[in-house]
Amino acid sequence: MKVAVCAEEGSKASWIGKCVSKSPFFVLADTDSGEFESMPNPAIGAKGHHGRVAAEALIRTSVKSVIGTHFGHKAMRLLAAEGISVYQTEPGVVEHAVQAHKAGRLSLAQEGNPCHDSSSHRSCCKGGAGHGGTCCHG
Repeated sequence: MKVAVCAEEGSKASWIGKCVSKSPFFVLADTDSGEFESMPNPAIGAKGHHGRVAAEALIRTSVKSVIGTHFGHKAMRLLAAEGISVYQTEPGVVEHAVQAHKAGRLSLAQEGNPCHDSSSHRSCCKGGAGHGGTCCHG
């Protein structure tokens, strides 16, 4: 099975990224063969809709599951609509998260697990922090 892990760097030894829309890389793992490859997250540097951009890129890779610590609601919904399972894990190393997934030790992510806290979302998406009033999350 092909799974993707949000990652800070492009290797199986990388730390897991904090958020699907903000992780610099996705490490793709084949749980059957044990092979790993990486791809840059196209949401990094995107002008907006980061969660959608990240989710669409993951959908194109034909992964069956995505593993990370936080997921925005739009990314979760897009992935779920394509039949991709979204799993939440604690911070750690990519390879360990893949092993935990293979062993069935990860929990499905819940809708209320955003990439940011509500106070920072309010301040930035209501016109603050130089975003001009548009929401840049999810």
